[in-house]
Amino acid sequence: MPLASFLAEVASQDRLASLTRTDIGEASQQAAMLDCVERRYYQTASGSYHGRFERFAVSGLSFCRESQCRSIMRLIAMPDDLVTLFLPSDRSAMRVGVRELGPGTVAFQPGASQFDVYTRDESEVTFLLVDAQRFQRAALGMDEALWAPRLAQGGLLHLRNQDFLRQVVSQALQAAPQWLSTDQNADWQDSLARATLSALLQELGAAADAQEPGGRAFLGHLHAWRMASRARDFIEASVHRRLTVMDVCLELGVSRRTLQDVFHRVLDMNPVAYLRMVRLNRARQELCNPGLPLPTVGEIAARWGFLHPSQFSVDYQRMFGELPSQTLRRSAGLPVVPPRAAAPRPADRAGAHDARGR
Repeated sequence: MPLASFLAEVASQDRLASLTRTDIGEASQQAAMLDCVERRYYQTASGSYHGRFERFAVSGLSFCRESQCRSIMRLIAMPDDLVTLFLPSDRSAMRVGVRELGPGTVAFQPGASQFDVYTRDESEVTFLLVDAQRFQRAALGMDEALWAPRLAQGGLLHLRNQDFLRQVVSQALQAAPQWLSTDQNADWQDSLARATLSALLQELGAAADAQEPGGRAFLGHLHAWRMASRARDFIEASVHRRLTVMDVCLELGVSRRTLQDVFHRVLDMNPVAYLRMVRLNRARQELCNPGLPLPTVGEIAARWGFLHPSQFSVDYQRMFGELPSQTLRRSAGLPVVPPRAAAPRPADRAGAHDARGR
């Protein structure tokens, strides 16, 4: 039976499933919506944040869709027992590591893999989370030659119908409330999971494997991405220290010029801006979850390497659209005064501030 017909007809059956659908006002909160996957989200573009997360889970399979209004860098670590397949919406671009995903290109990531995903403003991502053993049995049974080398390493594939995965997830999320309004039955959710995987693997198995970029230019970009990943991992592990760009250069054994070229090529920002972005996001995460006793803004700023509270407030408001004191008061359930708009960052002051960051 075609999957679309299957999805349309299951409303008359008993079912067992769970649905999550929520609007989100902060990137790290969106990352936390999937407690089964380790995810860290960094907002990389200035402005107030709004995101949405939807997940319909049945029998070792989750239909997921999330969107956000700001550019996001996602750092993701899959657990051993889950795999994922995902693609951007038809109107947005997405990069996974060094590879750009176009319409109809699906990224497959196996269990225990770590990867980074970059999306721009007003982006939407559709993805499936699948029990690793269930997926392996289905994939090898469908096309062992295609899937045997990819189950451990991952890779890119093309869908014959580039809208297929988006349509499946959209139909499942749309029908989920009706399905959940009746009694639930474990046999139904297993049937849905098997039908979904079978139809998806037929689409992927019938399509040619996505062409991997080649040539000297790609190899150069791959080398730059690996260096940027090493720098990013070092920064992630050391960001609570008063880390400087020179510390990163010494760790990687490269010059400041080389590091700057790599960051511009891979992350589209210089190392100083990247350090500031990570620190601001980490500070915001703590301001949104301050704990007790309630810390001061200055204490949180100092913990994340900001030595000048007034400059921290300016940079924070410019990035997130509100003052850090307003974030802290809202998180603590206290009255919040609307912020005034932050002035654009002048080039000469930005350069002076960046010099201090170095």
